[in-house]
Amino acid sequence: MAKTLLIIATGGTISSVPSAAGFVPGQSVKELTAALPIPDEWDLKIEDQGQALSSNFTLSDMNRVALRVVEAHADAVVVLHGTGVMEETAFLTDVRLAASGQRKSVVFTGAQRVASEPGADGLQNLFDAVRMAVHPQAWRLGAAIVFDGFVFSAMTAGKTDSWSLHAFSGGDGGALARVYPHGLRLLNWPAWRYPCSGDKLAPEVELVWFSAGMDGRSIALDNVRGMVLAASGVGNVNAAVAERLKEAFDRGISVVVATRTGAGGVFPWYGGAGGSRTLEMIGVSFTDLHPLKARILLMAALGNDASVTETFKGQAWMFPPE
Repeated sequence: MAKTLLIIATGGTISSVPSAAGFVPGQSVKELTAALPIPDEWDLKIEDQGQALSSNFTLSDMNRVALRVVEAHADAVVVLHGTGVMEETAFLTDVRLAASGQRKSVVFTGAQRVASEPGADGLQNLFDAVRMAVHPQAWRLGAAIVFDGFVFSAMTAGKTDSWSLHAFSGGDGGALARVYPHGLRLLNWPAWRYPCSGDKLAPEVELVWFSAGMDGRSIALDNVRGMVLAASGVGNVNAAVAERLKEAFDRGISVVVATRTGAGGVFPWYGGAGGSRTLEMIGVSFTDLHPLKARILLMAALGNDASVTETFKGQAWMFPPE
C-alpha cells in the first residue's frame, strides 16, 4: 500500500515572484513541486493554504497550519513556509504533534532567494525536505526544519542570518542530520519535547526583552495572562524589572524566564536584586527554550488550561533509530 506525502504551501520567499512592488508570493505549489523526485512507493498530495510573507502570519494562521499537519491523513508532511517566523510555526507544530503521539514525519522548509535570482535555494531545500520526510525513521526526530542541507529540531532551530543561504542554526542542539543525494547522515538526537494537548492559544502573552537600564514601568500588566522575559545571562535582570515581575506574579500572571543569549539556559545562580536565584524565590518558572519558543508554549498551556509548571518540564524523547 502506497504511503502519502502531503506538501502544504503557505507562501514565503520560496513562492515569491518579481513585481513592481518588490518580490511577493505568487508561484503556485503545483509549479514548485513539478520536478520533485517522489519515490514510487509514495503518493503525492499538495495543498495550498495561501500566499503570504510569514511576517504577516497571525497566531490563528500558525495554529491552523499546526493543526492541519496533525489532522492530515498522511505519513509525511512537508510545509513550505516563509523563513521569518518559520521557527515559531514549526515549534508549535511539534508541540501539537508530540501531544498527538503520531508517528508522522514533519518537515518545514523555505528559501532565502526567489527562484528568479542567481543562486536560488528554494528547489534544493524542497528536494532535501522531501528526502528527509520520506525517510522511514524521520518521524523519530519530531517536527524539523531542513535548510541548506542540514536538519534542525523544531525545538532548538532558529533563523540566525537574515541573508545567508545557511539561515538557520540549531542552538545548543546543533544540527540533527545532513541531507545528501543518497540519504541522511544522523549527527545528533533531540532529547526533549514539549507536548501540550488542546487546540487553542491564549493571545494575552507578552514577550519582554530585558535591556540595560530598563525601567520596570515599561512592562505592561493589564489584560495580560502570561509573560515571557528574555533575561540576560542565566536569568538576571535589574532591580526595577525584578520588582515588576513580582507584581506580575502577585497579580496571578504566569511568568516564565528564558535567556536572551540563545544558548546556555537559565538557572538560579545569582542572588541580590534581580539575580536569577532571587527571581526563583519570587515564584517565576525557568526554561531553556528560546524566548520565542517559550512564548508559543506558554500560549498553548494557558489556552488549554494546562499546568504551566508541568508543561515547561517537557518530556524526555529517547527513541533512537531501530
